Amino acid sequence: MDLKNMDKSGWKKYRFEQIASNISERVEPGATNLDIYVGLEHLDSDTIHIKRWGKPADVEGTKLKVYPGDLIFGKRRAYQRKAAIATFEGICSAHAMVLRANPAVIDPQLFPFFIHSDAFMHRAVDISVGSLSPTINWSTLRTQEFLLPPKDQQARLAELLWAGDAVVEGYGRLLEKLAGFSDQKLADYYRALPDLFECRKMKIGDFLKLKNGSAFNPDDWKPIGIPILRIQNLNGSSEFNYFQGDLKSKVLIEKGDLLFAWSGNRGTSFGPFIWPGTRGVLNQHIFKIEFSKAEFDKLFIFYYLKFLTKEIESKAHGSAQLVHITKGEMEKFSLNIPSFENQNQVAKKFSNLHQNKNEIESYILKTKLVQERLLNEIFTP
Repeated sequence: MDLKNMDKSGWKKYRFEQIASNISERVEPGATNLDIYVGLEHLDSDTIHIKRWGKPADVEGTKLKVYPGDLIFGKRRAYQRKAAIATFEGICSAHAMVLRANPAVIDPQLFPFFIHSDAFMHRAVDISVGSLSPTINWSTLRTQEFLLPPKDQQARLAELLWAGDAVVEGYGRLLEKLAGFSDQKLADYYRALPDLFECRKMKIGDFLKLKNGSAFNPDDWKPIGIPILRIQNLNGSSEFNYFQGDLKSKVLIEKGDLLFAWSGNRGTSFGPFIWPGTRGVLNQHIFKIEFSKAEFDKLFIFYYLKFLTKEIESKAHGSAQLVHITKGEMEKFSLNIPSFENQNQVAKKFSNLHQNKNEIESYILKTKLVQERLLNEIFTP
């Protein structure tokens, strides 16, 4: 099969109601023996796997029954690209659709990848209705037509896509283990700094400048120009909006700049980052960190902020998932600062671990990009 030059002349279009069924079996959380509840908050963007969930006792209101093999698709805010396979029997949010592939039309193993294709997701966004919380109606989705390969090709394509997914998941597990090890070593070492070196106790506001990014409206977004760095780009997204206006009032960033996402999800998007990309402009909710003097090692401060992130989160505002902290509040945190030579010594100690993590993250990202290109080559008409 030539994936780059696929002959689609023999492919057929199907209405979505022919491709999958919308399962709407209702369940009351207080009247079920099931012990798994999946809300939209439990679904991660751009993955077919469900890695966390809650309990029916935690929620109220009518929910939807889910069976193993069903796909839970977030019909609210479809641009978040939340769709994952259930490997269990449970219930899910009524703000999702429970979709079940029709094996006569599409291989169930290929179905979740089809749902994550641009061909489907872009259509889902286009047909969503409402401004504050755009939602898809089944009556509209069921009539949408999509081009699918013949059944004899689908199994081979699914096998290839699942192989790529296995690589991403395997390296993801390795990354989690490495991250857990390095985070513990980091915490142990930075707690012991006053015992290891002669240190000065300094508040963040005394030696770091926190410059917040700009608020960009959708009208500012252009197809070309200078990239606008948003929080999702710090987490590996390669999709950028671009800016073409006056740069004088904008916060410019360069490769290697130290940043801190002061509004984001606990444990993931909230915290410090070193920007690995090209020149851009900074979006709001992210600080660019500049040093008031040349006596501070950037990597030492980066690792220190990583160590402090949980403490900063504990003082932040927001919900169980999404938190934010103000510039003034963050400037009050104190750090134990040794000499520049000792800062450099500490930074080198952890840079090798950080480099290993970067290499794994880079490999995961490259594999995901290959998967995305393949999906679009398959399902784009």
